[in-house]
Amino acid sequence: MFAGAVVASVHSYPKKPLKAISTNKIDTSKLLQTLQVIGLRYPNFFVGTKFSFLDSSVLQQYQQGSLANVLAEQSQVFIKSYGPGMLASPSFRGGNASQTAVLWNGFNLQSPMNGQVDFSLIPNFLMENIAIQYGSPASLFGSGNIGGAIHLQSNKNIPLGIHTETLLGTGSFGNRTAGAKIAYGQKNWQIQEKVFVQDVANNYSYKAEDLIQPGAQYTQNNSLPVLHATHAQYKSLAWIQEFQLKLGSYQKLGVKTWLQQNERLLPNFLHTAEKFATQADKTAKGIVDYQYKKGIYELQARYGYFYDFLQYQDINTPASIGEANKHQIYIDQFVYLEKYQWQISAMWQQTRAQLNQGSSNYLQQSGAIFSTLKWANNKKQLQQQISIRQEVLGMKLIPLMPSYGITWNLKKNWALQGNVARSYRLPSFNDLYWPEMGNAYLLPEEGWNEELSINNNFTIKNFTAKSSLTAFNKNIQNWIIWVPNGSTLSTPKNIYQVWSRGLEADWKCKWKTKNIILAWGGLHDFTLASNETSNMQNDASLHQQLIYTPRLKHHLQFTVQYKSSTLQYGFHYIGTRFIASDASTWLNPYQYSSLSLSHYFNLNKTSIQIQLFVQNLFNQSYQIIANAPMPLANYQLSLKIKI
Repeated sequence: MFAGAVVASVHSYPKKPLKAISTNKIDTSKLLQTLQVIGLRYPNFFVGTKFSFLDSSVLQQYQQGSLANVLAEQSQVFIKSYGPGMLASPSFRGGNASQTAVLWNGFNLQSPMNGQVDFSLIPNFLMENIAIQYGSPASLFGSGNIGGAIHLQSNKNIPLGIHTETLLGTGSFGNRTAGAKIAYGQKNWQIQEKVFVQDVANNYSYKAEDLIQPGAQYTQNNSLPVLHATHAQYKSLAWIQEFQLKLGSYQKLGVKTWLQQNERLLPNFLHTAEKFATQADKTAKGIVDYQYKKGIYELQARYGYFYDFLQYQDINTPASIGEANKHQIYIDQFVYLEKYQWQISAMWQQTRAQLNQGSSNYLQQSGAIFSTLKWANNKKQLQQQISIRQEVLGMKLIPLMPSYGITWNLKKNWALQGNVARSYRLPSFNDLYWPEMGNAYLLPEEGWNEELSINNNFTIKNFTAKSSLTAFNKNIQNWIIWVPNGSTLSTPKNIYQVWSRGLEADWKCKWKTKNIILAWGGLHDFTLASNETSNMQNDASLHQQLIYTPRLKHHLQFTVQYKSSTLQYGFHYIGTRFIASDASTWLNPYQYSSLSLSHYFNLNKTSIQIQLFVQNLFNQSYQIIANAPMPLANYQLSLKIKI
């Protein structure tokens, strides 16, 4: 269930240091099967940090879906979804979407305009592995890394020769999906092309239930008719190309590009007048990376260019357009010794944005110097890491960002790990400059994160059990929220001081024989996230749970595999979510189940997989966002052919 992760240069690091991170969790057997852990940027510098990994064996169940789908069902990240194919944003440990970094090949994809990444727009088919990093990696990755980070990997080592993979999919709501991967590998170079196309009528079925409490009937109203969504169609076209060239024995050069466009008709909320809203998103990403590695020394030089375009329109307002482009340059140096590993890096970034068709362009430049030192005792039972980052925005110094991590292998089957880190988030361009509403005097959000985990691995004959328990604490000052400014408009202000704390538990058991594998496990989390002080008088939100932050989440999963056939059942429970900051109204808990059935078979050198995935198996009516109903029972059927 777990493996692999993200970026910059593949197979760049020696094997000995890699052993140091194998305690990070949960399924060691999976970690040993693949080498994608090497793909993580700075893989040796995450001591004491909680990770979970989603490898290709997990992603294959969600090949027609998006990053939002797989994270909602296979992680402890809460996904706030407005419906299938619509805006989906993450919440890490009580944080919001703009406090979650999404990193592709070590570059942050957060929009300069709104500070977010829409997870519904990232196709799983284009990614080989996903790594989820909990807590704050701000000392390595900078602004926006308050709650955690999602690392995306779309590159891998390609065996010699030509290799192809084709995906054909259909499903409920007029879902039509196609994808193709073509890769060619030679001794000194490799190239890969990936294309994903999706067209969904999205006339999903639902019941128009009023689920807002107090006042709504909590039990499902079975007498209500089944309705079908209108004006909800979406289309997506994405293309990724990756090229890597080996320059002699010590050097590599890589080029990666990612082009994508999405068009969506946005359905109305329940009980609101039809707006016939539309949204178009376009993005272009390009990365060039160079690596030199000889002996104990390694140099990486990387350049990234990122372009984002968003247009929203409805019948009540003229088109609203946001457009931004960003240039980033990194110079990273690494030194690997037996007991010590050191990294020092420099970063420069220039971002330009144009908001709401305004005639003004906004320019922002920043730079950073950051360094990390990791050391271990003789037997590597105790590993420690200290990191520090100094960033400058324009002519202003950002507060110094330090972090410290420790991993202690107590006994053969037990490990203790912990981390403390300072974090921050710079206001987005929308926060600062949106016409008539932006606030150019906003302060960065900043605070401290602490976490402590205890991990256990147990093996006896054909049975393995692995578990982890994590306690976390997070205090954030100058929390930015948009508040009414006395007219019909709102403006962002530094209002809240937020305190998030909680517990996370995950466990997995596996029993296998010659032909049968049984696996079962769970993800559980308890989160309290409250506003402890406020700059507004008589603020009723004080000490209340933040809106759309469930206190409890549970995910249970059971898998049985017989030879080449696999059956998997998942149960998901999400607790109460307040939808008013004073906790006066809320949505009750919801639960749903999913079922996946897949079968592999081989014809000569061709591997064929057929899969059926059923979501909301028992036809539950629920809403993640108030008055945005989620679909009743639905299915996806896919055929994947690999040569």
